[in-house]
Amino acid sequence: MSDDLDERELDALHAKLSVLAHDAPLRELPARPLVKHRPWTLPTIGVGVSAAAVAFVWFGATHRAATGPCVGAHGFAFSLTAGSMTCGGQRAVAGDLPVGQWLETTSDDATANLALGGIGQIALHGPTKLRISMTSPTQQRLELASGAITAKVSAPPRLFVVDTPTSTAVDLGCEYELSTAPGVGTTLKVTKGAVSLESKRGALYVPATYSVTGDGLPVYEHATDKVRIFAKSVGQEDLSRPAGDPTRLPVRPIVQQLADAAGPRDRVTLWNAINRTDGNDRAALVARLEQLAPLPDPALHAKVLAGDADAMDIWLDVFVDRGALAHDKRH
Repeated sequence: MSDDLDERELDALHAKLSVLAHDAPLRELPARPLVKHRPWTLPTIGVGVSAAAVAFVWFGATHRAATGPCVGAHGFAFSLTAGSMTCGGQRAVAGDLPVGQWLETTSDDATANLALGGIGQIALHGPTKLRISMTSPTQQRLELASGAITAKVSAPPRLFVVDTPTSTAVDLGCEYELSTAPGVGTTLKVTKGAVSLESKRGALYVPATYSVTGDGLPVYEHATDKVRIFAKSVGQEDLSRPAGDPTRLPVRPIVQQLADAAGPRDRVTLWNAINRTDGNDRAALVARLEQLAPLPDPALHAKVLAGDADAMDIWLDVFVDRGALAHDKRH
């Protein structure tokens, strides 16, 4: 078939179809439909699900922190500086600790800070469990169930108090380290001012540079091994038992050894030991302390032997400058 014939046939076909041509006005084009994404391949879906899971975990943790019992509450501000922590049983990194809720650092490397309003700060170290048990204009009372804290407090005496399972640390305006552990009891080390460490056995006066562990007596940071051993032994004796009780260990040899080993920097240890002894045991300690720090008035000697608290406080002022930060433990 020639090219001319082909053209004649095409012209004839066009003439026949021209009667079917559309001559109506054009309508507006419809809105463009949303583009549908192509199906994800299996590896892409896997990555997306993982990302979604991570986002869910992150959002969940953030959501819990944002609505937990220690966020936006009325209490002391806290913040985590290392490791992990929970507040009110929920993971947290910062918030406000209300009365009754436990703040707990949960890892060995954990450190956290707790602000005490205008009176100071507490640092939590390692696995530690702490809560505010009471707050009022006259007293801020905390409970250390386990672990270790460092407290820096500038407040009137006895305003800030920390209870442990075995003792109560009553702040007299100071800085100190406090810890508690099963089998060890309470350990207190005072770096500034003084603390009254109180228990069912009485109160111990612990000034700066002294520390005490368990049922022992406060000892100077550079005390000799002999003084440490004898101070621990005297402190652990249950002197509430009558002297004739066969279950009470002989105290006299230990007390005498403590008196013989004590030097000028052990006067606080002797003073506390006097408050834990009676009779001849007390007389031996009084005699040694009088050599190291004479009583300001000889008339006080009989009162000290009788256990008079006021006389003992007057004697303490002879060799301890309690000043503005370390006040009388009974006021």
